[in-house]
Amino acid sequence: MVACLAEHVESIILESAVYYILKAENQLIHRHASQAPRQISKPQVLSATAPNPLYSWDISFLATAVAGQFFYLVSFYGYR
Repeated sequence: MVACLAEHVESIILESAVYYILKAENQLIHRHASQAPRQISKPQVLSATAPNPLYSWDISFLATAVAGQFFYLVSFYGYR
């Protein structure tokens, strides 16, 4: 809104005045405010009760001397 007003030379208004008007008209609301808040639960705790029941993996990016190129290091873990 402020950027649009700044393009027109004939309309000169302070930025704080624009925010005051928007707040008075209840138009100063973030676009995502209408979304319901999400319930984020704790991650499930895993524990090994026997040999080799749990496995995990990870991918790491290793930088090279060439910009924008990477090596991928894939690791697998077995919990005993």
